[in-house]
Amino acid sequence: MTIKLRKISVPIILNCGPNISVSSCSNSMDVSIAFVNFINDVTLSGGCNASLINNAPLLPPDHCEGGEISVVYSVTSSFSCDITTSCVRTFTVLAAPAITFVCGEDMTTASCQTQATIDAAKRPYARTMDAAKHRWRRGMG
Repeated sequence: MTIKLRKISVPIILNCGPNISVSSCSNSMDVSIAFVNFINDVTLSGGCNASLINNAPLLPPDHCEGGEISVVYSVTSSFSCDITTSCVRTFTVLAAPAITFVCGEDMTTASCQTQATIDAAKRPYARTMDAAKHRWRRGMG
């Protein structure tokens, strides 16, 4: 009796999923959770004793500075199948907009004035500072 062995290839199905962008001004916890979900959002099936590895760093890009990480996922299948496949995904944290600080001009007034005169003199200054605070709260600052 003769037994012939033949190599059988079992296809590998690797679903890498989409690239991910996290908005600027996200807090560090939100960025970390999104990064962990990004790393784990890959599915693999098929192959002969297939193993999945990636080159992802331990930490995501900084939530303030932003940045981009490209992660390579590689699958190797053994037991004579000798199949290897890979894909690349990108995780991006958008950089926060630059902060613009508006500081009013110094104000000097003469001494020995009434409180009402001083209050009247500082009203335009106070309106300028209120407008700057309002722009800051709306994200236009």
